[in-house]
Amino acid sequence: MKINKGMRNGGYTAIAHRLCHAHHLRELAFIEERYQQGGAAEMAKLLVEIKAAGEEARPVHSQRPEAMRTELVRRYERVIAQELQANPAPVLAGEAPQKR
Repeated sequence: MKINKGMRNGGYTAIAHRLCHAHHLRELAFIEERYQQGGAAEMAKLLVEIKAAGEEARPVHSQRPEAMRTELVRRYERVIAQELQANPAPVLAGEAPQKR
């Protein structure tokens, strides 16, 4: 029901946006539980922290301090880099080097 209340004429609203992030958190929880990927829990914690920082700034119509934003982005990029290194993308059959 909240989805319908959040949608105006089929448009995208903050409620729909929050639902998307809830979906990301559920997927990260699944990855952590199913595959024991610690980076998933770290990313979920960071996303919640980013959301809280945004919520804190929103009532006064301000932005997060630049130093905080820079630190959050740095941490986000670090988690992504660590997980890409720990879980490289598989090589697809068409991309595999051909033997001569």
